[in-house]
Amino acid sequence: MTDLWIRFRVSLAERGLRHTLESALSVPQDYLFDFVNGTDTARRLRQPELGVVSEHAEGAQDYVPTRGRACRKLMHRLDLPEDSVFVDFGSGKGKILLLASQLGFRSGALSGSSSRRGFVRARGETSVGANARPAVQPASR
Repeated sequence: MTDLWIRFRVSLAERGLRHTLESALSVPQDYLFDFVNGTDTARRLRQPELGVVSEHAEGAQDYVPTRGRACRKLMHRLDLPEDSVFVDFGSGKGKILLLASQLGFRSGALSGSSSRRGFVRARGETSVGANARPAVQPASR
């Protein structure tokens, strides 16, 4: 509880009351999103809990959920044409794809792990359960 209080005070000092409350409200909204959509995307999962079975399991990272409120806010601000395609490289559990689909985007995904087949399916969505690692390489320095 002490850690939560410290985080609240830091957020209040750095971001102000309005943004702190918006952030705090986004967590229960994400759990409601999961309940309504039958998904499990709101909670953080440590790497061992993910059950990654692949030659790339060593490099797997923790699953850290993206807050739906922030994502919806960003998508609305972009003001993209209705027929836009939304592509998510490393789509995690597919929450952002579902949000994009609910906002009218045609969406697609490329997973970072070849072992993960449980993509969220939504209207008009195309998912590719392929290993993106060989296809998407970071820029050389």
